[in-house]
Amino acid sequence: YMAGSTAAGILNPRPSSFQLAHTVGPTFLLSSIVLYNAIYNCDTPTLFLIATFLSGLQNSITSVHSADLIRSAHFSGITSDLGTFLGQSLAGNTQNLNRLRINLILATSFFSFCYFSFTMSQRYLARSLLLSAYIFALVGLAAIGVQI
Repeated sequence: YMAGSTAAGILNPRPSSFQLAHTVGPTFLLSSIVLYNAIYNCDTPTLFLIATFLSGLQNSITSVHSADLIRSAHFSGITSDLGTFLGQSLAGNTQNLNRLRINLILATSFFSFCYFSFTMSQRYLARSLLLSAYIFALVGLAAIGVQI
């Protein structure tokens, strides 16, 4: 996971919030190809390592480009933000109320997709990662400006 985040840092060493680097599209396209090939050509431990690497890469890119507003691959940061913003709101500071709403949506999405992912992985095993490979491809194409 950390190796994927490190790779993202190497690909974009001076990020600007809310501005996609020229490396984002090709990175997601390459990630899609690597994951797709790994699903069909790797044993389970290797596939797990590749998926973990790509999750770190994707989370780092998402966090950097959204000014840490969106954390896409883990829940601890969202939980921390929810607590902070809820506490601020309860104490009368509603400055981050919008961020609280966004994090509630993210938390709901997280649990919904956890259930979906578990169900699909039980049924389709490694092939359940094909959806991630396709999403990587769509994000990559969108980032380089291809009309989808």
